[in-house]
Amino acid sequence: MVPMLKDCTRAQAIMSTNAVAFLLLTKFRQGTTLDVLAEALDQLRQELDWADRDLGFTGESVDVINHAVDLLGPGLIKRERHSEGAMITPVTMLPNVIELSYYSNALLSQYVIDAVLVTSIYSIFFEGLNGSLPSTNETVSIGQDKLVEYSLELFDILQFEFIFSKPCQYLDSLVMEAIENLKVKEILLEPEENTLNDEEQWSKRFAKHLEHEFDHSDDDDEPYFRVPHYQVDTSSKSMSHLEFLHTLLRSLLDVYVVSALVITRLVDRELPERDLVMEVLAEMKTQLDDGDMLYGESLCVDPIKNALKLFERWEILGCRSEDRIKLYHLKEAFDSETEVALVLDKLNRFKFPLNK
Repeated sequence: MVPMLKDCTRAQAIMSTNAVAFLLLTKFRQGTTLDVLAEALDQLRQELDWADRDLGFTGESVDVINHAVDLLGPGLIKRERHSEGAMITPVTMLPNVIELSYYSNALLSQYVIDAVLVTSIYSIFFEGLNGSLPSTNETVSIGQDKLVEYSLELFDILQFEFIFSKPCQYLDSLVMEAIENLKVKEILLEPEENTLNDEEQWSKRFAKHLEHEFDHSDDDDEPYFRVPHYQVDTSSKSMSHLEFLHTLLRSLLDVYVVSALVITRLVDRELPERDLVMEVLAEMKTQLDDGDMLYGESLCVDPIKNALKLFERWEILGCRSEDRIKLYHLKEAFDSETEVALVLDKLNRFKFPLNK
């Protein structure tokens, strides 16, 4: 059944309202001109065509946008006249932005694997660059092993949000495909190899093998593998694409981080599911008001319940029923401030500061 669900998701036709909502929420939250939005839609249509995704619309992108804006209505999209032309702006106040995000999310499955990889890249940036992004054209190297490790961790965190693969697929192979995608776009580079021809590369690998043979004793049975490293292209163009992919999962990850924060308050307490969800929503509203969260679409009940389900799967939360009411509590191993805080630390790893 899972393969069919995944195939059906990919076969679902993308409508004009989905495409326009997606572009506005991910690339143009502050609004943009009709002409610029049309160029972005042209590029998106090309990417979807390459990915063999069905489109439920045809025609010139300007006409498609105008039709989608009419369908979505002024409650979700504002259209205004300015000196530079028609301006299209998403309505990002609550609760309107939540409805707009439902239209946008139809496209999330197209980019989610790449978004997981790039979120992992940002996490590595955060650890290695003192919590900052690399400067333009700064040389930054990232190991493949850490990329795969962090990506698999994110797959685990988001297991109740997406069907990432069929049962016959390995998740690490999906990470490698995403790495190849960024290599094709020349965002990830292999600096040691990219200037050598095939014969020179073979000679270099053979020399490394001989060097290893001389440097290691005969009774060392461990195979020798050099972990691949990639250089991240930090040009403005590449970083812009990385930032686009990085923001795709942020509203979801914020839900999980805040949910983890709230369960730290469950030490020696038990709460009904409804009260716990309301506490998470209240904390998110506070963080939105304070500017610690940027996306109002995070304030949804479904991902909060998925986060609680994840914490149950991780054996952090226990749940029992009383009079048909679900009651949550921390399991004994995590029923202390020190232990439950480790869950928050694990999730905070992927919450790289966004540009406000």
